[in-house]
Amino acid sequence: MKAALVVSGMCLTGCAALIPTPTGPGRGAAWPAPVSAHPALQGLHDVRGAMELHSRHSHDGTMPIATIARLAGAAGLDFVVITDHNTLAGHAEERREGRPLVLVGSELSTTGGHLLALFMDRPVTNDQPVEQIVEAIHAQGGLAIVSDPTSRKTPWTRWDLPVDGLAIFDLNDALLTDGIPWLLLKAALLPNATFWHTVRRRPAVALAVWDAQLQRGRHLTGTAGHDTHAHAGVAPVLIDSFQSGFRLMATHVLVPALTPAALADGLRRGRVYVGFDGAGDPRPFLFTIHHQAGWAVMGDRVPWAPGLSAVIQIPRRATIRLYHDGRPLRSTVGTTVEWPIERPGVYRIEVSLNNRPWMLSNPIYVDAHEE
Repeated sequence: MKAALVVSGMCLTGCAALIPTPTGPGRGAAWPAPVSAHPALQGLHDVRGAMELHSRHSHDGTMPIATIARLAGAAGLDFVVITDHNTLAGHAEERREGRPLVLVGSELSTTGGHLLALFMDRPVTNDQPVEQIVEAIHAQGGLAIVSDPTSRKTPWTRWDLPVDGLAIFDLNDALLTDGIPWLLLKAALLPNATFWHTVRRRPAVALAVWDAQLQRGRHLTGTAGHDTHAHAGVAPVLIDSFQSGFRLMATHVLVPALTPAALADGLRRGRVYVGFDGAGDPRPFLFTIHHQAGWAVMGDRVPWAPGLSAVIQIPRRATIRLYHDGRPLRSTVGTTVEWPIERPGVYRIEVSLNNRPWMLSNPIYVDAHEE
């Protein structure tokens, strides 16, 4: 075992470290995913995927894109987003139909930090000012998502730029929080389920950064980043097991159809939540605000008026917390709750099981009434 730990440590190159697969949805998971019968979700499907994945086209990746796609299918994912470092070399290997979809973007190393450039057909080089990089991504109709907003080495510093979102949970960061030696010791000694409970932590720093930007009036979509590069190590300790990460968590997007265009639109609009599926399938998940004209879902804006109410539904009993402008406002334990919305602001939901996160919603924006 000692030799295994030593070799595993040598193999670790700053990427996520994983051991055997946690529980969670796998092959055979139904699509379209079960959705609530609630009218707010009529015509929408809850699809789950993994973002910020690195293949052999990255300098620190070894996995072929076809293998990543196979592992994603075995884990029951509906889509994966490959973002190799500063290149679109894998673009020809996209799979834009079927399940899982395989979409290829790039992770750009910029002077402002790391940025995912998504839904593009032409590469954007990183040898230019970060302002021009964001502009070039948007010129193609693409999305610019901050991949490592609270990185210890290269945190994102250019919040003045019109980026479209950020990773509010980074698996790599969660795994390495306590340092490599402690990580490897836990992976070697703890039962699999117990080990994964230690990884599933509330990303307090990233959420605080997100909330601060939302308070500035920004519309920023929160996603999850796997940041997985390769399989390495010696059994039973495996480093960068794609399939383990795929089963642990996912970026869930509400879409009318499983297509690249629908995913891009859902991500842009913020119809997204982060689910820790290894703790239990979070679907059907509902967070909506009822108003005079109907229902607002995640990412929507609605003018404040008397009589607004937030309606939350989850598939099993857990702790539900409603956040207002970055601060916890109300909480309960249950499966369904309706709370009044008494003032304007940014509202989002956190759901936890056994004091660990299960779902992190994107916000609904309640705007002040304009005279």
